[in-house]
Amino acid sequence: MKEAANYRKLRAMSIRFNRFRTIASIGGMAALSLAPSGSLNAATAADSEDPYLWLEDVTGEKALNWVRQQNATSQKELESLPDFEPTRKRLLEILDSKEKIPYVSKHGAWY
Repeated sequence: MKEAANYRKLRAMSIRFNRFRTIASIGGMAALSLAPSGSLNAATAADSEDPYLWLEDVTGEKALNWVRQQNATSQKELESLPDFEPTRKRLLEILDSKEKIPYVSKHGAWY
């Protein structure tokens, strides 16, 4: 029962983080598309009161290191769940299966 509660807690955290990440990404794209050329610089970042503004530099080493650390923490937590390995194996079986719905392709003038 405790494991199920832990799973639900991790799942809720994951969903909240993914929503935040999506909103942050959309917000960052909107800011970049609306900002005049050259207006986003280090001075703007330093003057901002947003403590997470550094995460918007998605190619920056500090942000990438933070993401790596978060991924390692999440992976460790997820792999410690008893259902992780059976679920992982089942998903790999599905993805690697030859029994898939065929897709339509064009051969010459015919579909």
